[in-house]
Amino acid sequence: MKKLANIGLMIAALLFLSGNAFAQLSINKGLKVGYNIANLSFDPSMETSSRSSFSGGGYVELDLLGPIDFQGEVLYSPKGAKVKSEGQEITVKGDYLEVPLLVKLQLPLLPTLSWNIHAGPSFGFKISESTDPKVDTDGDIFKSSDLGGAIGAGVKFSALISHVTVDARYTFGFSDVSAQGDFKVKNNVFALLVGIGF
Repeated sequence: MKKLANIGLMIAALLFLSGNAFAQLSINKGLKVGYNIANLSFDPSMETSSRSSFSGGGYVELDLLGPIDFQGEVLYSPKGAKVKSEGQEITVKGDYLEVPLLVKLQLPLLPTLSWNIHAGPSFGFKISESTDPKVDTDGDIFKSSDLGGAIGAGVKFSALISHVTVDARYTFGFSDVSAQGDFKVKNNVFALLVGIGF
């Protein structure tokens, strides 16, 4: 819980600095809501199907140089999968505070409309974990952190006094997140996100 509070303080500091120390840059801030379709890859392999759930959070976008922007996000991101084992399907849930750090290439289409491609590392910090039905395990299911890479595309358009973004993104796991040691496990997530700037 202390780690989560420290992360919250870092997010607040980032938002504060974006309006002060970086005042000379063009900055967009906003909120995002989305839908995750998550799965787990096992080594050795196991039969899995996706777990779907809503996600959301906030972002800060800095216009750096020409069409190149930087975007940092803090998202609540449900991950996991439905795993079939010994004839039983178990939903394994790992909920994370996700921090993607993305470089975006903006390509204008119209004065009020542009599309982008974006990519970068994504850092996850476990908030909670569970199984349905409940399974007794010796210790945690997942490690406390996750490292992945995100790649995606999106559009941004002006809407009255604000702007709206729609992004489709795939985040693939780099790190083994299993705390059990029987398998190597990686998170993989497809997300559709809608953002509203302010």
